[in-house]
Amino acid sequence: MRLSTRIALAVGCTVPLLVAASGWLLLHLVARDLHRVEDDHLRRRAAAVAPDARALLRATRNGRPKAADTRERHLFSSALDVGVRVLAPDATFSGGPQPDPSVRLPDQASRPVTVRAGGRSWRALSRPLKGPDASGTLWVFSPDTADRAQLRAVRRRVVLTALFAAPLSGLLAWGLAGGASAPLRRLTRRTAGLDPRTSAARLEHRPTGVTEVDELAATVRTVLARYDEQAARTAEALDTARSFSSAAAHELRTPLMSMGTNLDILACHPGLPEPDRTEVLTDLRREHARLLGLLVMLRELGRGDLVEAEALRAVDVSEVADAAVAEAR
Repeated sequence: MRLSTRIALAVGCTVPLLVAASGWLLLHLVARDLHRVEDDHLRRRAAAVAPDARALLRATRNGRPKAADTRERHLFSSALDVGVRVLAPDATFSGGPQPDPSVRLPDQASRPVTVRAGGRSWRALSRPLKGPDASGTLWVFSPDTADRAQLRAVRRRVVLTALFAAPLSGLLAWGLAGGASAPLRRLTRRTAGLDPRTSAARLEHRPTGVTEVDELAATVRTVLARYDEQAARTAEALDTARSFSSAAAHELRTPLMSMGTNLDILACHPGLPEPDRTEVLTDLRREHARLLGLLVMLRELGRGDLVEAEALRAVDVSEVADAAVAEAR
């Protein structure tokens, strides 16, 4: 898989997740802010209608129905945009937007809570009503704007944005990654035609400004330079081996030919005089010793012993000259 494709897939998977996470966080913050505004409003309305609720409970407890009706109308009119429910031991008064009476409410809600009923949600707050001649509980309700259609629409839009962000961000990342990896592709094309075995052409690279590409080109040049150096050493070693094998073959051929000649003399002249026979045998022994010496030197050369300083000694050049003259004679 190409690098640009990998980057496109990675970005195409990461961006939608980031969009979804950001959208979820945004919705959570907005909902919390809306709840805080609603809750502050509920507290203010509860504090405002609490005196009227107490007056309603006193009028009801004292058996004054007309005063109770007047207090009830005054209570509901002062509640404005919130629903009010007053629970007394022997009566219940309710008005304004609120959940159905069959919906079970918490025992107490000193802090605003969410009450769900019939697919809707409400923010509810309770306040105890205590007095010398009346007691009960005041509930105030407000539709939960944090769960309205607007927030649900925003949630859907966040989801759609995340879905659209996946292919769009992937394509954008693929295009950007393709442009960013162009120097690497050019380097690949230039190095693909290099064959150090058949051509002496080497990589010519100009700095691209992309650190990774320039480092890779430098590495390729270093590898090719090491290959050239190793190839040169191998060629030098082959030349040395050829020269050595030629010299060794010459050194071995001379004593072997001499020994073959002496053996022919002994075979063709069985009645050879004793002095001549002794001379021929002496030559055979000398050539045999020479062959043994050459083989020993070859073995030591193969083991690398001849490069040690202990293998070297002083040589009398006159003795070497006399031996060469004798062999030539």
